[in-house]
Amino acid sequence: MKQQCSLCGSIDLATVFPLPLKNLGRSKYTAFTPTSSDFGIFYKLARCRSCGMQFAVLDGKDDIRGLYRDSSDTVYLAQEQDRGIAYKRIISELKAFMPAGSRLLDIGCSYGFFIKAAKASGFSVYGVEASSHAAEYCRKQGLGVFSGEIRQAEMPPESFDIICAIEVIEHLEDIRSFISEVYRILKPGGIFYVVTPNIRSFSGRVLGRHSWAYRRMHLQYFSRKTLHSFLKRNGFAIIKSSVYKKSFRLGYALSQLSRSNYSRLFYYLFRGLVRGLRLDNLRVTASFGDIAVMAKKQVY
Repeated sequence: MKQQCSLCGSIDLATVFPLPLKNLGRSKYTAFTPTSSDFGIFYKLARCRSCGMQFAVLDGKDDIRGLYRDSSDTVYLAQEQDRGIAYKRIISELKAFMPAGSRLLDIGCSYGFFIKAAKASGFSVYGVEASSHAAEYCRKQGLGVFSGEIRQAEMPPESFDIICAIEVIEHLEDIRSFISEVYRILKPGGIFYVVTPNIRSFSGRVLGRHSWAYRRMHLQYFSRKTLHSFLKRNGFAIIKSSVYKKSFRLGYALSQLSRSNYSRLFYYLFRGLVRGLRLDNLRVTASFGDIAVMAKKQVY
């Protein structure tokens, strides 16, 4: 059976880059965590000539589901305050469309920072998380979280007013089954909020294969055009599309660069600046080329 486009099913495909970057020997478990710095292409990438979608062609060697299930990320646990800044902006956007008390599902909720903030803002929350460690952490915090994949949770149809997938869909092998399940369990007129890297952003175009988006744990590579097309093909109307910004400490950025494939000269210059001026704890807000889209479920 020939490889098919993950978005439209076409078999008219082209290779994105002639050769992928080599695996530098980092642990697979650290490569499949939220704070991974494993930048670079580890799977062959294909581009659909029909719709423009880019996606990974898996080699079948990695048990990706198992890698997510067994992963843990202590670095991420220290970032609740910084990551919460972006989450507050999302919650503010959602509250403009949905009242307090609305049922919200966060798919790929990790250690629960987002659903914890949404709960404090008046939403009725639930999460789904692939990492057993992260899901158990959430439950110890008093948050309702299912450990596994969304289809395994067997949610009742039309049971949520809002479904969020923040930096999730780029990790999925089967995006068409995923969006079908999202549509099934979302109420008519409900909101789907999705965040993912935009490979056609300014930084994506400038950095090319060295963009942070290209990494072993990312399997789907959207542009604004293909993400909008993906949602519209599956019964959603676009409400809002914007650049997604993250807040982080410069010390964290420095630690990421120290383990990445980027220029060592750039790393040493950046390290000298940050440490020389004692800027490790300085928090900055910036976009790395991610896109945030709010869409509404349409009923036909």
